[in-house]
Amino acid sequence: LVSTDISFRDFVENNYAETEWNAEKLITFSGLSRSMFLKKFKEEFGTTPKAWMTVKFKKELEFYASRPNMKTSYLASILRMSDVRLCQITQRLYGCSPQQLIESRKH
Repeated sequence: LVSTDISFRDFVENNYAETEWNAEKLITFSGLSRSMFLKKFKEEFGTTPKAWMTVKFKKELEFYASRPNMKTSYLASILRMSDVRLCQITQRLYGCSPQQLIESRKH
């Protein structure tokens, strides 16, 4: 028998990027009530979904930004977002453009 039961942690790890890094979309996608999701999330991860997703997103963004010959458009596509959205996010998180972030990660 193959189990189709998936743990809450596995669900979150496998789907956070699919929901465009949006906690509210992840909650909806889970099928749980908002309060139940937030309770389970806090128990499992020890923080809020938004804080956890921000850390995960920054790690992925920094990892891909440091890859050789990375271009803004390709970085946006890897992260499943538009170039404009990537610009907004890098400006908010780092105070710079995606290209400036890429340049800073080359060192």
